[in-house]
Amino acid sequence: MVITDRDRAFLTRAVDLAEAAVRAGDEPFGSVLVSPAGEILMEDHNRVGGGDRTQHPEVAIARWAAVNLTPEVRAQSVVYTSGEHCPMCAAAHGWVGLGRIVYASSSAQLTEWARELGLSSSPVAALPISSVVPGAEVDGPDAELAERVRALHAQRSVSTSVASAPSLDDRESRPQAHAGAPSLDDRESRRPCVPTGTELAVAMPISSLAAWTGWRRHPRSGPGAPGGAPRRARRACSPDAACGSRRQRRGTSSPSSR
Repeated sequence: MVITDRDRAFLTRAVDLAEAAVRAGDEPFGSVLVSPAGEILMEDHNRVGGGDRTQHPEVAIARWAAVNLTPEVRAQSVVYTSGEHCPMCAAAHGWVGLGRIVYASSSAQLTEWARELGLSSSPVAALPISSVVPGAEVDGPDAELAERVRALHAQRSVSTSVASAPSLDDRESRPQAHAGAPSLDDRESRRPCVPTGTELAVAMPISSLAAWTGWRRHPRSGPGAPGGAPRRARRACSPDAACGSRRQRRGTSSPSSR
């Protein structure tokens, strides 16, 4: 069946929804469900930006139709979409029993655009609708609207690349390496050697150590104190001689041998 001017009007609305999806930060896909009388019953666009990759407008339309339309009305209704149904959406369409599908751009075109624009590849095979729902009535693509859809994919690709690039504030906050600047290893090797506290304590004279640590000797009286009697030098003694005589002076005896 040939795409008529009436079909093109609804297709244009589907592409408008795809453009709205891009403005919302989502992927450029939009769909419209039209009744047998030519009334728009339901419309939506992609909502996969939140992380749920199944939020396609064609699935939303199929679910809505299953709840709100009789099987007879579903079979006579038409789905207009900016891009040909993916296998998931085609299966939902077939299970609900919706009627004719008209798309502005095909899955084959989307695959080619993804290669040209560097878009991420889909984890699902880009099968035509007729391979998933053999009895479906399908028309498309439309050459003029397909070019508009391609431009939306290109716009989405650029906006995604800009969003993933670091902002100016991020770049300014990061340390920048300048030509001729020493590396971290060079800076570490050129750093002046500053001894640690332990090394200072070992290498420093006692008087300087006292001044460095803030230590002060507490005044005391008795031998050895400033102005007091001189302290008697301690004699070195051996355990058997001097220390034994010291025990005798204290009135104790040396331990007996065993």
